[in-house]
Amino acid sequence: MKKLYFAAALSTLALFIPHLTCARTQRWTDYPIQAGNHYSDGGGVVNGALHWIGGGPLNIPAQEAQSLQFSFKFGSNASYISQAPVNQNAINKLWGSSDCGRSDPTRDSVRVGWHWDPNLQKIELVAYVDFLNQHEYQHLAYVDLEKEYSAKIALENGDTSHFVFTLDSERVVMTRHCNHHGIHGYELFPYFGGVEVAPHRIDISLKRE
Repeated sequence: MKKLYFAAALSTLALFIPHLTCARTQRWTDYPIQAGNHYSDGGGVVNGALHWIGGGPLNIPAQEAQSLQFSFKFGSNASYISQAPVNQNAINKLWGSSDCGRSDPTRDSVRVGWHWDPNLQKIELVAYVDFLNQHEYQHLAYVDLEKEYSAKIALENGDTSHFVFTLDSERVVMTRHCNHHGIHGYELFPYFGGVEVAPHRIDISLKRE
């Protein structure tokens, strides 16, 4: 009976956080963010279960990943001007994971963030870490619209206290706030904001490596 209650609780939880979880994929998948939304389309629950980065459902122990590697492409409509100029540099989220076995990305998570730079006419990518609702980020790279890129977030050489972000020749090291042996949590999909919602549809495509 306890197992039935647990399964029902998971199904209810999944209704409220469908964009946090999905099994790994090795094919290109579109995650558009519709006008007026924060969350992207395309995340979800697989076979009725919430999935961890390690690939297993919530009630089965999952392997902890030493690295998260993915390819991505921003559509031609990913440029935008914020309603409030102060929000133009607000960090949107591209992809990553909650960490340390936690489901709340504001408590522990690691992602690649982004925003549109209207002066350079490029996307600025940042290495982005959340810990106890504190946002830490550093510049990673500038990328163009409608071009494919590959990025990686890793724990290197047995060092579990730092994340290493790489994109092409760019490399950024950020502090990690727990010491689990691997990155362990939910996949976190494209999200607009910040405070403002997407001013128009924004197309983003991703592929897990």
